[in-house]
Amino acid sequence: MDWGRCEKGIDASLEKLRAFKKKLSAPLPHHQEELHSEQIRCKELESSVEGWTDDITSLFLLRDSFGGVVSADDLTLLQERLQLLQSQWHEICHQLSLRRQQVSEKLNEWAVFNEKNKELCDWLTQMEGKVSQNGDISIEEMIEKLRKDYQEEISVAQGNKRHLQAMGERLARASQDSKAAEIQHKLSKVSERWQHLLDLIAARVNKLRETLVAVQQLDKNMSSLRSWLAHIETELSRPIVYDTCDDQEIQRKLNQQQELQRDIEKHSTGVASVLNLCEVLLHDCDACSTETECDSIQQATRGLDRRWRNICAMSMERRLKIEETWRLWQKFLDDYGRFEEWLRTSERTAALPNSSGVLYTVAKEELKKFEAFQRQVQECLTQLELINKQYRRLARENRTDSTCRLREMVHDGNRRWDHLQRRVASILRRLKHFISQREEFETARDSILVWLTEMDLQLTNIEHFSECDVQAKIKQLRAFQQEIC
Repeated sequence: MDWGRCEKGIDASLEKLRAFKKKLSAPLPHHQEELHSEQIRCKELESSVEGWTDDITSLFLLRDSFGGVVSADDLTLLQERLQLLQSQWHEICHQLSLRRQQVSEKLNEWAVFNEKNKELCDWLTQMEGKVSQNGDISIEEMIEKLRKDYQEEISVAQGNKRHLQAMGERLARASQDSKAAEIQHKLSKVSERWQHLLDLIAARVNKLRETLVAVQQLDKNMSSLRSWLAHIETELSRPIVYDTCDDQEIQRKLNQQQELQRDIEKHSTGVASVLNLCEVLLHDCDACSTETECDSIQQATRGLDRRWRNICAMSMERRLKIEETWRLWQKFLDDYGRFEEWLRTSERTAALPNSSGVLYTVAKEELKKFEAFQRQVQECLTQLELINKQYRRLARENRTDSTCRLREMVHDGNRRWDHLQRRVASILRRLKHFISQREEFETARDSILVWLTEMDLQLTNIEHFSECDVQAKIKQLRAFQQEIC
């Protein structure tokens, strides 16, 4: 009876085994909901396997109870059948475990997709940041990175994107409408961001190239402007040399200055363009990616602006200086003309003095005349000193002429005044000498007349009124004779 129960147990186990095999032989589903159902069914099968373990254990216990009752051959056959059944069940358990693992892996693909999608999105965010920033490298190096290094990263990531796309499309087909729409939205978002990255790189390369061209153009324009600035600064700093001191020379210098001014005005647009370009580059993070580059552009801007303003001021000052020179020349020539006219008249006066062979009274009048004339000469010394002061200023400020006409005029005026002053002094000395001789003669004559009068009185007194004897009178007369001799 136990043998029959054992046979029935084995048959029942084999029937379960066949049912298991049939269930496990069904192809794996692809749809997410079906996979969830399959996962539940696998769990249920695992639970039923636990019941099989109890059945197989009871069969082995029955086998053990046949010892001494059943022949050895039957017992061996039973043992083999039970071992085969056990191995088949183990194989079924293994297949069930594999199926459940496969179902789990398939269900996990949605999570893997989300993870891969997040990784790709994070990479896109990182790349966008790297593309948008320069760091501490030059524009040329950044362009090279965008064209080479970053393109290599993009090529690697493009494979991941294709894999994600294929995976997403496959999962979308295996998902419900809502889940499929979510996957399609993520794929669309990735595609948009991918295209945005490509567009960003292309725009970044174009922008960097434009900036590089602008920087190179700035360097070229700066170099050209520096040469022109050096030339115009040299021209404006060059002393103004006047060949002659007339209005034609002034007009010639003004025409030359006007040519320089036109050249300056012609370059004003170029200078403004360079200054505007500098201002634009100062607000361009690519052109000023480092503090050194920013300082360089700022210094170039300040230097150019300072030199340009200085040139404009120097040009204006140079024109005003030429115009002022003409006014100073006119003032000098007018003053000198009046002085020379007086000098010419004075020289004629001093050339014909009435100082020889004249009466005493005429000499006295001539002396008064030339003393007044000498005061006039001394008074005109102030006018001559003013002319000398004007010339010293002209010479100090390099406003004299190359022909030395102004210097000769001043030297001639000084020389002629000195000669006039000496001539007048000489005339006055001659007149004073003549007059002093006449006055000394008159004084001596008067003195002699007084003495003669006194002597006459004394002789008359001795001759008519003296009471002395003859010898005393003779003695007195001899004393008078000695005094006269």
